[in-house]
Amino acid sequence: MEEKTPNTIIAHHFHVKDDEVIINPNDYYWHIPKDLRKAKIKPGDVARVPANNQYVLVIVTKVFREEIEETGRFYLPVISKISHNKNYKKKKKRKTEEIKISLDITMQ
Repeated sequence: MEEKTPNTIIAHHFHVKDDEVIINPNDYYWHIPKDLRKAKIKPGDVARVPANNQYVLVIVTKVFREEIEETGRFYLPVISKISHNKNYKKKKKRKTEEIKISLDITMQ
């Protein structure tokens, strides 16, 4: 039997205002499609997801397995993993320079 992989993320919207990155404190959930699970999305990664009839970037804070068939929940799918973050630390406000350094962005 194959090992079950995480299929759901919790992430936060963010935006830049006056050279500070503002992270929305609300949790939002998205489903990781099977073909994207091999990308191994982890906390601190930046992902592209659908929201408000457009695609936006979010910071992933948690990745876990949820038996959607049992819970009956429906989440919109993650579109892609944009970057990997080796040095992720969850903070509510950071300067733009700090987030660029802490994300250590590598495009995939």
